[in-house]
Amino acid sequence: MQLFLFEELLRLLVRQCDKNPDLFVAFFNQSNFLIGYNYRCSLSAFTHVSSSFQKVLGYDQNNILCNGNFVSNIIHPHDKLFLKEYLNNFPDSYDSFIPFSNQYIVNRTKCRARHIRGYWKYFLIFSVNFWNSQANTFDKIGLIADERAKPNLQVISRNRDRLHINTLISDSNSNESNGHGFIISPRESEILEFISDGMIAKEIATKLNICLSTVITHRKNLILKFHVHNTAELMKKATKLMLI
Repeated sequence: MQLFLFEELLRLLVRQCDKNPDLFVAFFNQSNFLIGYNYRCSLSAFTHVSSSFQKVLGYDQNNILCNGNFVSNIIHPHDKLFLKEYLNNFPDSYDSFIPFSNQYIVNRTKCRARHIRGYWKYFLIFSVNFWNSQANTFDKIGLIADERAKPNLQVISRNRDRLHINTLISDSNSNESNGHGFIISPRESEILEFISDGMIAKEIATKLNICLSTVITHRKNLILKFHVHNTAELMKKATKLMLI
């Protein structure tokens, strides 16, 4: 249901904005869990990113646009390669691009990105391929959605120029289910990541400037939440679920 809502929202806005990146990303500037973007394959760079990027991940979207890309610095090392392939997967020519007038084909993937405070967040990425006639190139226009959000999308009203949409969600800043039936806090996510890097509890405590007993307690809680018996099984299951 969550995927369907995001896909329908993307199709709706792409039609209403007539594939105009400026109008499209503006819809998400005030969102706490959605980032609108436009990606230019010929440049391998983002040309538009909504200001909600700062609310969702803590980084100034103007810096992202100046750099052209955030994949190298923010995306989890295990996810960088396939995300780059996803973003740059496009027809070689206009002749091989099949336009869909009313039923845009939505592509999606998922990845992890590091919040400015240091913990990992999990995202769903949606995109529609289109021919940008103004720039004379292929672009992707799409959404980056916090995987923990629970959207309830309602169309409020229409006028001649644009569509007004009200997006209601639960508080994604608190501890949320990660989609696998258990809840992981940002701190637990950090500790899980450090364990996967081979760090022992004492090293993690020093890194995070917290008590050793706190790290041990978090590790025990993770083992209980994942329904495993030890750290090795925890890492195996977390890897299987693409959490590390």
